[in-house]
Amino acid sequence: MSDTSSPDHGISAAHWAIIENAPVAAFLLVAGADGKVDRKELKVFARRVTAGLVGSDASPIMSSAVQRASDGLEDRLAQFSTKSAKELVRLVAVSRHAVSQDAGEEAADAFAKSLYSMAYQVAQASGGLLSLGSKIDRNEKMVLEGLQRILKLA
Repeated sequence: MSDTSSPDHGISAAHWAIIENAPVAAFLLVAGADGKVDRKELKVFARRVTAGLVGSDASPIMSSAVQRASDGLEDRLAQFSTKSAKELVRLVAVSRHAVSQDAGEEAADAFAKSLYSMAYQVAQASGGLLSLGSKIDRNEKMVLEGLQRILKLA
C-alpha cells in the first residue's frame, strides 16, 4: 500500500483517471433520477466542487477527486451525461475499488462516505413542495439506496 499522506494519496495515475470522475457520475445518477437535472441540484453540486468539498465529511481522497473533477467540469458533465445509468453505476463501484486497492479499505470507506454525502446533499436540493414533506423523491431514494450498496455502506 502506498503513502496516503502524499499529494496523490498513494493512488496511481490510472486509478485517478477513474476516481476523479466518480463525483460527476454520482451527481448525474442522483440528479437525473427523476428524469431531469434540476437547477438547484446543479447549484449544490457546483458549490461542493468549487469549495473542494472542504468539511468534516470530506475524505482527503474525495477532496482531491472533486478538485480534479473541477478542471473542465462542464465538459465532464456533458461527456458523462451521455452515459447510461449502468455505466455511471459501474464507474462509481470501480472508483471505490480503486481507492481500496491503492490506499486501503479505511481510505475507501472514507471516500465512499464522502461521495455518498455529496450525492445525498444533491438529492435534498430540490423537491418538497413549499418545504413540506420529503425533499428527496422516490426515484432519488432508490438511487441513494443503490449507491449505499455499491459503495459498501449498507
